[in-house]
Amino acid sequence: MSTLKYTLTSLLFLSVSLLHSQPVTWVSSTSYSTGALVIVGTSTYIATTSVPANNTPPDTTYWKSLEETAASLTMTTDALAALPTTAVADLLATLPGAAPDANSSTGGSTSTIYQKGLSTAGNVSSTAYLSGGFVIKGGSKKVIIMGKGAGNVADPLNNPRLDLLSGNSNWASIASSTDWKSGSQVTDITATNLMNGYQDTDAAIIKTL
Repeated sequence: MSTLKYTLTSLLFLSVSLLHSQPVTWVSSTSYSTGALVIVGTSTYIATTSVPANNTPPDTTYWKSLEETAASLTMTTDALAALPTTAVADLLATLPGAAPDANSSTGGSTSTIYQKGLSTAGNVSSTAYLSGGFVIKGGSKKVIIMGKGAGNVADPLNNPRLDLLSGNSNWASIASSTDWKSGSQVTDITATNLMNGYQDTDAAIIKTL
């Protein structure tokens, strides 16, 4: 379990986003990358390789049912469907006879960040921290954690400090942030396009947990 601790004063807004994948309705004119989940009727399928347009599930050249894939990976269908497309592709690559993803020159999958956030807000002061916790299940996941002074209030928090503590390490700090725009992760954080509306002095951390 990881816990977030904020210091300083006034009202603070916290947001956590992580990589995730959700099944989408199959569209005939769309091509799909390895690991994509699509819905046809009442069934869900996973692309076992790169899928050109107009190849309808359950064409076994490109698709395998969610249930069959989950069984092959010895995991539940819910756990598999909750993973990002890139993570599903990585798991498929571990199966016998797996084909490389034609969308990648190295045979792997490209990284895309999808937002599935949780957030909270509350009053903090120099003696009262705002803490929030979350548990990572189903293997490691890359998350972005953001802290900002809440808008539309009389006394918003300016220049918050964000500390990420690990419950697996006796609550030791494993990352911290102030002034995200001048921090060492600015390039990766900017690439997520999730910091619109945030000030340069707000806080953000990208971490694989």
